[in-house]
Amino acid sequence: MSDDYFDELMVNRERLLWAVATRRQLERWEPYVAAAVRDDGLSDDRDIWAAAIEHHFALVAAHHLFQALDLLRRESRSTRR
Repeated sequence: MSDDYFDELMVNRERLLWAVATRRQLERWEPYVAAAVRDDGLSDDRDIWAAAIEHHFALVAAHHLFQALDLLRRESRSTRR
């Protein structure tokens, strides 16, 4: 049963999920970065904390995406032995 869960279809679904999650998180973080780059910067402490939180979640999503993309490479290495 556990072998069926990690078949190629499920691995591809995981990759898609983390790709979408990463893109959405970048979209949430982008307005804060744009405000910080403009001359006015971030207006208050709440915006600074919100930007830091969105940045953190973007990094977490990207990390999981990289792990999911590496699954196939690890799987193909183990089958060659």
